[in-house]
Formats: sequence, C-alpha cells, structure tokens
Amino acid sequence: MFSLYLITLSLLTIPESMDPKGEVTMPLSELVRLQSAARNKEAPEDPKAPISYFVEHMVTDARLIGDGIDATAQVSVRVFGPGWVTVPLLAYDESLQLIELPTLSNADVVAREGMISLLTRATGRFQFQLRFLKYANNEENPRGFDLQVAIASRQELRLIYDTSEFILDTPPHRVQGDAAVFFPKSGAFQLQWRSLSKQPTTAKLLVRAPLDPVITQAHSSIVVTLDGQQIARHHYELRLQGEKTLEITLPDKDKLNHIYLNGVSQDIETSSNPVKLKVHPPRQGEETGFLELVIRRERDPLALSGILSFFTPGVSWDINQSSLVLHLPSVFNYTWIGGSLSPTVPTDSIKFTWDIPTPGKTIYMSQKLVRQASDAQLQYTVDLKDKYYR
Repeated sequence: MFSLYLITLSLLTIPESMDPKGEVTMPLSELVRLQSAARNKEAPEDPKAPISYFVEHMVTDARLIGDGIDATAQVSVRVFGPGWVTVPLLAYDESLQLIELPTLSNADVVAREGMISLLTRATGRFQFQLRFLKYANNEENPRGFDLQVAIASRQELRLIYDTSEFILDTPPHRVQGDAAVFFPKSGAFQLQWRSLSKQPTTAKLLVRAPLDPVITQAHSSIVVTLDGQQIARHHYELRLQGEKTLEITLPDKDKLNHIYLNGVSQDIETSSNPVKLKVHPPRQGEETGFLELVIRRERDPLALSGILSFFTPGVSWDINQSSLVLHLPSVFNYTWIGGSLSPTVPTDSIKFTWDIPTPGKTIYMSQKLVRQASDAQLQYTVDLKDKYYR
C-alpha cells in the first residue's frame, strides 16, 4: 500500500513563476499538518478586554450642612477581570465618613490604600449607592475641601444649599433647578463656601447626633489543627445607646459554643440561624460595650496541599474595621489567594474572655468598612525547608 497521495495545493499561495496547474506529491501526515495550520490561521482569536474595569458614571447628590456635605453617590461600574479587581471610587481620610454601605452579593466596598474601592473577582456591571459625609478642611470662613474621585464617563456633583445660610465661593459649572452642578478638575471636586450665620445650623446639629449602632472594631482569632478543626473567637467592640438587637448569621458547618456580653457568659439559642442577641453597654449611660463569640468548625484532616477558606459570621450592623489572626500548623507554607480580608502587618493581640493556646505559624489580615461578613482563602503546601528528603 502506498503512503503517498497526489494533491492539488489550492489553499497555498503559488508563486507566479510556477504553473498553477502542476501537481506535487507529499506524505499524508504533511497534508494533515498543512490543513490544521490553515484552519488555526483562519480561526479568530478570542479578544480580551484592554482594561480590567471602567466607571460608567458616578453622580453625587449632596446638601451643604455648614461644616461639610451630606452626599449620596449613584455608582455604576463595569468589571472585565480577570481575577481580583480593585476599582477606586473616593479618596478616604479622616474628613470622609461613610454612613451607608451597599449590600452586594459578589463584591465588597472596602477602604484600601487611601481610597474607598469596589473589590471583586466577578465580572459584569455593578450598580449601587454610597452615602457619606465630607467635612471641610477648616472651621472658619471660607470653608472648603477637595474631594478626589474616580475617573468616570459621567462624573458630576449636584449641590443643594440654603442661600440664606451660605454663599458659594466656587462658581458652579451650571445650575439645574435648585442644584448647583459641579464637574471635577484634575480628578477632584473643588468646593469652597462661606457661612452667613455664626450659629450651628439645624442640619449640622442633626449630623452631630449619634449614628445608628455600629461595630467599631471586630477582632477575630482562628486556630487550625491538622485534623481539620477550626476554633474561632470573634471579639466585637460595640457603640450603641441602650439595648439593641444584633443578628449573627453563622457560616455553614459552624457551631456556636460560647457567648460573652461585656465579659459575662450568655445563654445560647442554637435552634435558629441567624441568632438574635440583645446587647447593651455594661452600665447605664455608657455608649460602648463588647461581645465575644466562640465558634467551632469541623472539616476533613489537612492533606499535603490544598486550599483553606475562612469566613467570619455575618452581622446586621456595619463594621468600621475588621482584623483576623490565623494560627496555622507549622508544617505547611501558606499563600494568600483571595478574599475581602487581605494580609497586613502584625498588630497588638486582643485579650479574649475565652483563653486557648495559639501555636503554629501566624498570619495577620484586615479589612475596613465591612458589611455583613468577611472571608479569606489561603493555599497551603508542605514546608520542605531544611528537610532532608525533597
């Protein structure tokens, strides 16, 4: 049987000096290779987005309140990926205070590197709102600030103010109804105004009133054992007035073992999730307290390599800042691969009411401006450093 075939190379480019009616013989394997190369050349490549995200619009409605603005920003962001993407939105410092955080199923709003940002590893469009207070840089007339914002296809600030109380030193770009409309210059809204009254305005007094209950600090410590157990302690510093209800949503497979309110052990209601807790300051008239939860989670023993996932309980109050300390078996090396919590520098340890040993390797993580729950993922492999067999 012959392995050579006569073919007409109609798909190839024939030099003009050659007779196009000629014939050539070649092995079948070479023919298959040429046909495959031709198909691959004709197949269009999968195009990739040249950018990982862009901000479609960020339209902010604000009211002048004397020493700053009370603002709500409507935000629309498109994320293309790949992997984790951070979208900066607002400059964050002591003069800016978030009042309300959005609830997003596959993204978080976090404070990172001096910016309020959207953090996600999902693709698609995210539409949400941010409510915040932005205070002036000074207390005397004229007052003003620069608010650094994200570059967006549409970016504007619509300001409403009482003309009997204030005079704008910064002229608006246009007037729309009762609102003065401003556009950013060099990536920032620049605003300056004067107060006509020496007395605090009603709006200012309302802003200074106590805000809703909040968790100012959340400190978590999780000990992981080789047999797969996770023992987690969560310490919440509370700011509240009187008695309030705090709902705790436990992650799957987690079991609540102990509850301490202001250092005093509490009864546990294990039949419901979320768990509704009545919390209050330790003494009447005070506005701070603390709550501690002890939670166990059982999983399969650790393999030679794999991924560890950590989740904090969901809470019904906003958390200003959350920190997590992991105590892990020393026989492995660990690499952070994702989650809303990210690695940070070591911090001072918290004295928990329920004391346990904390052996092994220690990893510190943190997150600001938490809504509901936080998470982190670590990849682990066997530590072969200074080992004889490798």
